Amino acid sequence: MAIRRALLMTGAACVVVSGCRREASVPAVLDAVTDTVTAQTAKMTTGTAPGGDAESPVALDTLRGVVQIVGNEPVTSVLLVPRDSATAPVVLRGDALSVVRQANGLDVMVQGQRTAERDVAASPGGPPVFVVTAFTVRAADGVTAVDGTLEQHGPGYALRLANDSVRVIGTLPLALRDAVGARVYLVGSLNAPSSWGVLQRRE
Repeated sequence: MAIRRALLMTGAACVVVSGCRREASVPAVLDAVTDTVTAQTAKMTTGTAPGGDAESPVALDTLRGVVQIVGNEPVTSVLLVPRDSATAPVVLRGDALSVVRQANGLDVMVQGQRTAERDVAASPGGPPVFVVTAFTVRAADGVTAVDGTLEQHGPGYALRLANDSVRVIGTLPLALRDAVGARVYLVGSLNAPSSWGVLQRRE
């Protein structure tokens, strides 16, 4: 249909524009139109990924669930069990996996890409593999949580979140006083967190 419309437009142009040349053969016109349609189709199916090349896919998936480490050392797998029981668990992989392991038992939101691969070693049936590029802690045992980089904030402390916003901490647990620069999570009110943990030590 796109080629037919283009041909009709070409014919219309010949009527409107005086002196339109009629020597161009139909095959030549078809070739030109086909090249145009192909180029337009390519633009619709590709895009620019953040920090990527102009023709890189842009689609990223997100999935929320609880992190579970299964198996026995030294062979273990990291599962994400979605909160929606109708959604099957996935096996997490990727460069961020070492940090995700520190969130075992926590409710997190992961970002990345689903793959067609299945991990038959993780559980019967082989859950699909999800390659993680980033994640955030959302809750622990049903209580809201927040994670970020711990910073000195005047005389006190604050968390710098992934979106670069800053959340001031009312009372920092004593166990975290030497963790400035590390990625940590705090559960409950930031005025007096009920629990906490370290996801990644400062380098």
